[in-house]
Amino acid sequence: MMIFKNRVEREVVLRFLFLMAVIVFCAMMIFIIPGMLWQALLSIVGAYLFYPLINKMESMGLARWFSILIVYAVVAGVVVIIYQTSYTGLIAQFENLSAESPKIFSQILQKIKLIEDKYSQSYVFLNDLKAVERMEVYGSQLAGGIVKAVPKLISSFIAFLILVPFYTFFLLKDAKAVKKWILDMLPNRYLETGVKVLFNINHQMQGFIQARLLEAGVLGLVVYIGLLILGVKYSLFLALFAAVMNLVPYLGIVLGAVPGIAVAYFYGDSSTILWYTVLVYTIAQLIDMLFVIPLVLAKRINIHPMVVVILLIIGFQFMGIVGMILAVPFFCILKALVTAVSARIAVLQ
Repeated sequence: MMIFKNRVEREVVLRFLFLMAVIVFCAMMIFIIPGMLWQALLSIVGAYLFYPLINKMESMGLARWFSILIVYAVVAGVVVIIYQTSYTGLIAQFENLSAESPKIFSQILQKIKLIEDKYSQSYVFLNDLKAVERMEVYGSQLAGGIVKAVPKLISSFIAFLILVPFYTFFLLKDAKAVKKWILDMLPNRYLETGVKVLFNINHQMQGFIQARLLEAGVLGLVVYIGLLILGVKYSLFLALFAAVMNLVPYLGIVLGAVPGIAVAYFYGDSSTILWYTVLVYTIAQLIDMLFVIPLVLAKRINIHPMVVVILLIIGFQFMGIVGMILAVPFFCILKALVTAVSARIAVLQ
């Protein structure tokens, strides 16, 4: 049984325990409820992106909720304009690529079959491998899985369209109130440390999100320019796909390049286009690793690249791709907490 010296100390401890219970409960709900994790992540990203702009508009005399609605209206208008202007570009490319996917898959099987027939006499293991048969089975299973998953995907997409803006709105609107509520839960002697912890976490997370989005944008732009110069089909869609996949650490490098290389291989006029396409993706990754990450990402979050690699390995071991995405942000939060606590210990000493 806990023994308290006075009523104030008891209230302080109970408030702190209540705060920890709320944090643990929210974390459990995010990981347990299907789809909640990605909704929460996208909402947090949106809140960090728009938070400085909302604060600026509020300082100009506009009500916070009204400022958020203005930003939402502007974003919705931009999305509509992009959709209308890009229908003959991005969306048309996506539709054409989707329609031609069976043809591409069929050509892949034909190419592999030719390789098997040519080298099966010299390499006996190719007969046992039966790559074409395996790919046909996997292809039919994948197609069946996609058909079954379409209703669920549509419902999930609708939920994203509704819930993510909803969560983001209240994160932006009540951010200051939540911060005040958290600080009120802390004992007075830890109030200054709590303020520093929240400031450091916000600074680290905002820098990380902005840097990752900038990194993806630069890579996508380089890929788009390169594929456009080479005349590779679906260059706009392939560049956007590479940019999005690049948000997945390390694995995204391969996942983002495979469709572009496949399209160049099966639709290119010569094998030279294929190698030039590989070169485009390689140059984009080199620019990302040698310039963008050291100058932008590392500077914003101040973490050594080796530490980032270790974090990604640990995250992948525990939670797969999701763990790789969350590993660095969680480390940023932990780093902000340790920095603030260490500063307080140094002052007390």
